[in-house]
Formats: sequence, C-alpha cells, structure tokens
Amino acid sequence: MIAFFAGGRRPRSGAAPSRRASDGRAPYTQPMQRFARLTLAIAIACTTASTALADEPLRVRIFAAGHADATLIRVPSGEVILFDAGRGDASWLGDNLVKRRLLPFFRAQGIKRIDAFFISHAHWDHFGDIAALAAGVRIGHIYVNRDSDHHLGSELAATGVPRTILARGKTVRFGKLTIDILGPPPSRRPRRMSIGPINNNSLVLRLRYGRTRFLLPGDVMRGGERRLLREGRLGRVDVLKLGHHGLHTPVKGWLARLRPKFAVASCGDKWRQRVDYVPRGLLSALRRRRVTLLRTDRDGDIVFASDGRQVTVRRERAHRYVPAWLAARRRARASRSRPRRAKVRRQ
Repeated sequence: MIAFFAGGRRPRSGAAPSRRASDGRAPYTQPMQRFARLTLAIAIACTTASTALADEPLRVRIFAAGHADATLIRVPSGEVILFDAGRGDASWLGDNLVKRRLLPFFRAQGIKRIDAFFISHAHWDHFGDIAALAAGVRIGHIYVNRDSDHHLGSELAATGVPRTILARGKTVRFGKLTIDILGPPPSRRPRRMSIGPINNNSLVLRLRYGRTRFLLPGDVMRGGERRLLREGRLGRVDVLKLGHHGLHTPVKGWLARLRPKFAVASCGDKWRQRVDYVPRGLLSALRRRRVTLLRTDRDGDIVFASDGRQVTVRRERAHRYVPAWLAARRRARASRSRPRRAKVRRQ
C-alpha cells in the first residue's frame, strides 16, 4: 500500500533528465506529492490499527463460586478490576475460592495485577481470603464502604494496599469504563455486624461502557432495593446481577425500572440444597418480563462482552462450581476404582 501511495515513475535508464514535467509542473512538486501520499498511507495504517484495538470488548466474568460472589472486569484499555473475591473461610465448607479458583485462573490468563479490588460488604462469602489474594497478585487499590473499612480494617491494613471509602454519588473511571456508586448512602458510623444492615448497605456499582449498562448490587435485599428506587438514580440496564444471590423476589417496581435483558444469579452449592435455590416468585417475574435468567450453579462461569452498543453472553459450563468436599470425595472414589496391578511372583 505504501509503495502504491508513494507512486511516481522512475526515469528510464539512459534518458536525459527533463527540466519540466510533461504537464508543465515544476519537477520539485513531484517529491512533495510522494511525501503527501506516503503520509496519507501511514495515517491510514495507524487508523486501521487503532480501530482493531478499539474492537476489543469490555469483558465481565461472573465466576461460578457456589454461595459466594466474584466478578472480574477487563477493560479494553488494559485495566483489570475485581468485584468481590468469593469464599475465603475454609472452616465452614472446607473451601477457599481465592486459592482454589481465582489465583489459578489469574495465572492461566497471565493476570499479575489487579488494578482495583472492590469489596461490596464485610461478609465472608464476598471479601474472600484477602491475604492470599494480595500475596498471589499485585493489587493497585482497594475500594470499600464504611462498614468494610471498620470490620475488615486489620485485614486490609495488613496487605499494605491503599484503600478508599466509597458512598453514593462517587464515580471511578478506568479508560472508557465509568463506574457509578449508587449505594450505600454516606455514613459516619459503621453498621452492626448483622445480615440485614450489612447486606442492604453493600456497595452498588453501575458499569457504563458506551450505551451498555451493568448493575452489580452486592447483597442488597428488599429494603436496599426500596431505598434505591426512592433515590431515583436507577435506569435501564442490560445486565442485572440479582441481589443476595437471587434468594429473594425483588420489590415491586425493581424490574420495571431496570428493564434488564439478562439477570444473573450467583447461586450456590446445589449438592446441599434440597429445593431450588431461586424462589418461584422471582422466576415468574423474570418470565413475565422476558428476562433471560443465567445461573452459575447450572451455567458455570458467565462471561459478558460489550462493544459499547450491545452485550453478548457466553456460558462456560466446564467451570461449574464443585465444592472442595465433593471434589475430595470424587478423587477418593476414583482412586479406589482404579484396577490394581497383579503382583507377579518370581520363581
């Protein structure tokens, strides 16, 4: 292409140089034309390369984490963001999602740095094993609410990573991705360590990338949903992550205000559940509004891609969550079922 734009005929060997071109222009104009064409070719090549880079989409991966939460956001400009880090308490279910799932995934993907780590609230199934995470990858900054800063202060300080307390009205930007903080409301004192107050004051993130929107509400329950509706900052979203793992039916007006195309339930350990995890009221509400429901217990990791205009989804069922206790049982069963080699007696 560059050779074409450079153009110009070479003089024939043996031909006498002409003082003036056949069209009457001075000979010094021909090098200027070649330079202009070469500059145009370089500009076109650079524009093509930048367009190819711009075609890389925003990717949002919701991990199959059982009864826990972990969401990885990869921005086209290169930033890597983690929202919650799943289960970190190995004493209850014998599992540590950070060591068993997240860190191996980061190594496989070549992720050595997390630019921002958002912790929705101070419950063990969301903040994960902070020490193991900080030891496995570099963390640029930690964002928490007032409750997490109080209840997890010693664990956060031990990492040596700077942290910022966020509340409603704040905005954080990474390249072309804008993260609006819709909750909790500003507070000077932390809430007591109980399920309702801590859940309803989760960090609520709205991701804006081009014309596409994602809502990540942490463990917000019905009381938190009513507050968000009253505040009037909600709008249409493409992807709604169901609050509190999809354990409750949303309040009236919640789905009507958000009008999502996809709803995701990060739900749990189906081997310990006797009934369906997602309540029937939520299932019927989603069906009435023709919302596609995705569940990590059945669909595995759920990966969304946004080019700024539309959102596509991919299910990775190979990554369906298997609890550590069940994985250990399967390994023991497989070892017992292996045929043993017959011992050959020497004569």
